Amino acid sequence: MKIATGLVFAFVAIRLGAFDLLLDPIGWCLCLIGVSDLRPASKAGWLALGMAVLSALALIDAEPMDGSPAAGALYTAGSYLTVWAVVDVVVGHVRRAGDSSTAALLDVLRWAVVGPGAIAVLSGLGYARLGEVALIVSFGALAVLIVVLWRLRA
Repeated sequence: MKIATGLVFAFVAIRLGAFDLLLDPIGWCLCLIGVSDLRPASKAGWLALGMAVLSALALIDAEPMDGSPAAGALYTAGSYLTVWAVVDVVVGHVRRAGDSSTAALLDVLRWAVVGPGAIAVLSGLGYARLGEVALIVSFGALAVLIVVLWRLRA
């Protein structure tokens, strides 16, 4: 539940003027707490902590993210890498609990989020085409992933 809520905070933007009401650092911290509950001191927890720090720094000084496509792409790539690692922890937890079908579904969903997301990042840098389509596919898969995680209540 914490991980699903954290992903909503990290990836969804509800803006009031220029201010995002769903602060990304809160989302990444929720992911960190959720991962720590399942597997303390994991790489996924460290990645979530790193993304929380980076997103907090971006709140303080958003110019590096806005001014450089490469900086924005690195942040986005870090986000997708963190999603991969966080879902990996959940997949391991669900698999150990004996629910192999949900573990397989989560594994497919993380591929469906990260694969097109990587294409969208590359497209933003001018290395691939169909960036908008890849981004839509990635966010659609992310929405399904969040719903599945939410229903786990893990």
